Amino acid sequence: MKPANASILTINGGSSSIKFALYQVVKPLERGLYGKVDRIGLSGANLTSHDPAGKQEENHKLAAADHKSAANFLIDWLEERKSFESVRAVGHRVTNIGSGYRPVTFGGHVLCLGISIFAVAIFGYLTAVFAAFFIGRDAEDPKSEIPNQTSIHQLSAEVALLRKAIEEVLKRVPPAAPQPAESPQLIEESTHIKRGNVSAATGQSRA
Repeated sequence: MKPANASILTINGGSSSIKFALYQVVKPLERGLYGKVDRIGLSGANLTSHDPAGKQEENHKLAAADHKSAANFLIDWLEERKSFESVRAVGHRVTNIGSGYRPVTFGGHVLCLGISIFAVAIFGYLTAVFAAFFIGRDAEDPKSEIPNQTSIHQLSAEVALLRKAIEEVLKRVPPAAPQPAESPQLIEESTHIKRGNVSAATGQSRA
């Protein structure tokens, strides 16, 4: 059952910007806080945010030489927002590459291929950054369903104690006594006895 205030953080990474928005999990979805970090890798990079009504709330200047530093700054900034505590999932924009326009020269095809690969790499990288952050946060929470480091150490200690207890029990169990092998003479005499019994029984039946 979802909490009443659960929300989803959506991310849209571009070549020089990261757009974000929080959506309340209701039907239909309601957009809350949203904004973007633009001019990544350029001078004058800044983060702007807006409230649900569209009014600008904040404008921060930052040094974002690449998408990694911009994503880290955005995560730190979002953690300070009260509405961020309700985030239960993160998603990024899924898009297909293509339009009604296409290059006609070989150089144009190569350029478009490079831009497409770069865009897909940016989307994948941003998804990994935000996923690692949320998984790490849940792993540190003792109430989380994700096993944290403490529970793993406790489980390892219990397994070690169980192994030691099994070894102690095995030491107390006496070794099984070896079964004496029957000598060939006894085996041969037993065979003769059986044959004699069979012959006597056969003779009686004939009589």
